[in-house]
Amino acid sequence: MSNTTALVIIDVQVGLMDGAYRAQEVLEQINVLLARARARGIAVIYVQHDGQKGHPLEAGIPGWRIHPAIAPLESETIIHKGSPDAFHHTRLQQELQQRGITHLIITGAQTEYCVDTTVRRAVSNSYHVTLVADAHTTGDTDILTAEQIVAFHNYTLDGFWADEHIVRVKPAAEIILTTQQEPAMTERIKKDEILAAINASYASFDTLLNSMSEEQMLTPGVNDAWSVKDNIAHLCAWRRRFLDRVQAARQGMEWHDAVAGMEDDEANELFYQQNKERTLSDVLTEFRTQHQRIVELVEGVSEEDWNAPQGWLADESIRPSMVENATEHFAEHEQLIRNWLARQQEAPEIAHS
Repeated sequence: MSNTTALVIIDVQVGLMDGAYRAQEVLEQINVLLARARARGIAVIYVQHDGQKGHPLEAGIPGWRIHPAIAPLESETIIHKGSPDAFHHTRLQQELQQRGITHLIITGAQTEYCVDTTVRRAVSNSYHVTLVADAHTTGDTDILTAEQIVAFHNYTLDGFWADEHIVRVKPAAEIILTTQQEPAMTERIKKDEILAAINASYASFDTLLNSMSEEQMLTPGVNDAWSVKDNIAHLCAWRRRFLDRVQAARQGMEWHDAVAGMEDDEANELFYQQNKERTLSDVLTEFRTQHQRIVELVEGVSEEDWNAPQGWLADESIRPSMVENATEHFAEHEQLIRNWLARQQEAPEIAHS
């Protein structure tokens, strides 16, 4: 599968994010996009500003660090720059060309400096650009508030173009990350690629869980009052719903959706209340059993049926639902847990060994 899209995260560094407009919301939106990108094998490229001595982002000082809430993996690329243009005297262009990237999804800070400059330079360099409307930020100035600056640039940059290359501005919720700039609907689906993605996502999450103590997994605070156990139970509840739906479809039976008509937050609260008294052992057992059921489900369908679906597979929403429940949703909650662990390490007085 051709990978022509990259998620680019510009200057999301401690010194810029502290006190920035909607900083927490921006970090959360970037995390959502990170989870989706990593689950689908989409390139993630960080840009880090190396400020001169006395600059708030002076290289090596605490404020220079990439914000721990969206910390890069060891395998992910960091481009260092010294001006608002992420292409100027950097290896970004070379990196993108080597990877065959033609479409950039851009997030970061600051809106009117590095984000704006890099977006405009990208289309001039023959890239299509999606600017994530709710995943870039800045601070107030003497003339405009940060809110006004963000709104102005979302309006001004939407439709900015050079030749056939164009900028589109969309909120994170509307961005469906694919490995291509435009999904190739006729591209053949390979069963081994589906299995590899599912197994890799599970292995990464399971490795993380195996590194944690029982006390850590039962401690609340990962996301609001939820513990690691609650996050696993949440994943299990949504996968249970998916597997029940597939079983009904395969048997030609009507499927009763217990959360039909509910908003996601309402459904999540229902699942939390249903599962909060379960033991950690019970939740972990279901988590691992469900993975095997999904693997067996994929293995039980021929590659020909994946590409010419009939019967229960003819429901066009089933295959993307499988990807979401077996990879993307995992990656999203794995990142939440990793962020929580990072916060614990920064506050050792409340950390658990």
